[in-house]
Amino acid sequence: MKISQVIGMVGGIGIICIGAIATVSNPQESRYQKYAGEQIAFYLKENVCQDSNSNLPIDLGKFSSKALENYCKTLVDASQSQLGELIGKQTSHQNYVFFSIYQTDIELPEPFPHYSFETLGIFSHFYTFRAEKR
Repeated sequence: MKISQVIGMVGGIGIICIGAIATVSNPQESRYQKYAGEQIAFYLKENVCQDSNSNLPIDLGKFSSKALENYCKTLVDASQSQLGELIGKQTSHQNYVFFSIYQTDIELPEPFPHYSFETLGIFSHFYTFRAEKR
């Protein structure tokens, strides 16, 4: 056998092995719900709760603004167990065998904005590649 044939065979076997590993390690939707609940709780506390006063039509002052931010964070912490269920209802999932793409749209009550997230699930990990405020 020529060296180029051996390299081609080894490369082909390597690609097949990587594909098989990607297929087997494509994360399940239940794992995404847990991951997304944790990530969205963090995102909400760091972004939405920080900006909660800026969405109100009146200025509450520094003390009230901080109290509103703390209340927002407390609500997020208290509802973290329900976030997974909420995410499951507001997520569309496309399974492409080797990887999955999850799209989650979160509609918060007024005065908070709506958020959209897109996440790639591959090799037992999740990578959020888009998070935007609408």
